Amino acid sequence: MSFFLNIPTELQLRVLENVSVDTLQNLLVTDKYFNSITLSSIHSTVNTLTASDDRFYFSVFSPQVKTHLIQTFNTTCVSTPIQNSQINTPLKTESDDKTLLVDLNRVSEKLNLISSNSSLFQSMNYNSNPFSPYKSVFKLGDLQYTRNPLKYNSTNVPANEDSTTSLSLVVNEDEPYINIQFEMQMKKDISSDNLSSLFKVHSRISPLKEIGASSTGVLYSDDKAVMVEYSILKESEVPPYNGYDYDVFHNYKINFGNIEINNTYLLDCIEG
Repeated sequence: MSFFLNIPTELQLRVLENVSVDTLQNLLVTDKYFNSITLSSIHSTVNTLTASDDRFYFSVFSPQVKTHLIQTFNTTCVSTPIQNSQINTPLKTESDDKTLLVDLNRVSEKLNLISSNSSLFQSMNYNSNPFSPYKSVFKLGDLQYTRNPLKYNSTNVPANEDSTTSLSLVVNEDEPYINIQFEMQMKKDISSDNLSSLFKVHSRISPLKEIGASSTGVLYSDDKAVMVEYSILKESEVPPYNGYDYDVFHNYKINFGNIEINNTYLLDCIEG
């Protein structure tokens, strides 16, 4: 891929801004140089996308939640910048006028074309990706919207009360699991209030045995590209509704911590 290596680093980075996420993933495992410059490009793109605290939103829902509503929180990206390794750039002389004639779109198209030949690259998924530690970490902010999933064509309603980043649940003691659904959403147009879904994660937590018991854990997406920290507390028993109510229910509270998302997975969801 000398056509790419023979242009200055700043132009290489501009080219990488316009290639597909599949191409970026393939370049990550090409060699040390491509790994370094591709990571730099990915990090720069993610930094730009997450610079605003009013762009990414995180929704959480459980069929066992008291309010029966989907709760949507704003988020803040709190990840630490990646310390990229030094990039060894081919030297260019001041008189090299070819640099001025580079068609960046054509170079991007050529990279995408080469990358589409799967036989040239090893297959890779997010679970086995050796660069999966390069993630963005999001922290939940305030409750922004609620939505009733049982209503046809239900839309987000601005929240009219303060809320912590937690769910209050009522769980039957015979239930084997607490079911949780997450959804990451994004304002692709920062000037609009419309939210686009990036991905959904369905997971479950085992109920606790004793009242007052607590536990912490991590929920993963199937491909391990998304990780959500949580803590769970088993609270009091719910009083029976009448003398013929033999089902036993308990109150639970689940708090959510950091959300970690693989950067290439995040870009892939946005691109899709």
